Amino acid sequence: GNTLTIRKFAVKPWTITDFIKTNTISYAGAALLWTAVQNEISMVIGGGTASGKTSMLNGIANFFPPNQRIISIEDTRELKLPKILHWVPMETRLANPEGKGEVSMLDLIVNSLRMRPDRIIVGEMRRRAEAEVLFEAMHTGHSVYGTLHANNSKEAVDRLTNPPINLPKTLISAIGLIVIQNLNRRLGKRRTFQIAEVQPNGDPKVLMQYDPKTDRLKYVNQPKIFFEAIELLTGMSKDDIIKDMSRKIAIMNVMVEKNVTNIHDIGLIMSKFYRGQSIGDV
Repeated sequence: GNTLTIRKFAVKPWTITDFIKTNTISYAGAALLWTAVQNEISMVIGGGTASGKTSMLNGIANFFPPNQRIISIEDTRELKLPKILHWVPMETRLANPEGKGEVSMLDLIVNSLRMRPDRIIVGEMRRRAEAEVLFEAMHTGHSVYGTLHANNSKEAVDRLTNPPINLPKTLISAIGLIVIQNLNRRLGKRRTFQIAEVQPNGDPKVLMQYDPKTDRLKYVNQPKIFFEAIELLTGMSKDDIIKDMSRKIAIMNVMVEKNVTNIHDIGLIMSKFYRGQSIGDV
């Protein structure tokens, strides 16, 4: 007989608070990603099927500042951002039975660059033409966030530098961080498996690694390129950056204690944070 597949999306999207509460990511890992988003560092989120790549992308989008133009490009609308943000969602369209009217991912990416975006979110990088335009956007000062099928940070770089994407390895350094999600099908657990920075030669350096024995995401290497990039952009010292990340951890800790999981409430908290207003007890 016939088989129908119905993919239903949750009315309430996953937030960074939900990820912390379910131990999907640690406070330190979330603070690292928040700092990256705040300083407009591009990211690629990798993982296997159903590992939570898009959900993590939605969680990272919680950290976007309210005064920037954000454009999302997807095959199917899955992302949901706080209503306080200046967000322009775009969706691809298949051709009609006559083969006309198609709007491809590449079409949307090229057109998005004419819309003066500050941030570009791409559902998934699949082909070379799309990736080339995105990396050109990174090199021209845009922050880009996208997903990719890869089981670890090295595999993510290999996917980008081999067919069908086949980008020169020298371009990969435009990515600031690679975040890898993992689904343990035996236990039914989704975890952030790795957070890695990309070195100038295009090789990844793992900063945080998931430890299955303790079920925690832990630092295994100290950031170097990451800190240097932020120091160059902001003039902050390494100690200042670490202190700022500690403040972010304290804010997220209160958000978890107060059970702030509504995406729009989190958007308001982020707005106050970026405007330098008092967040109070959240």
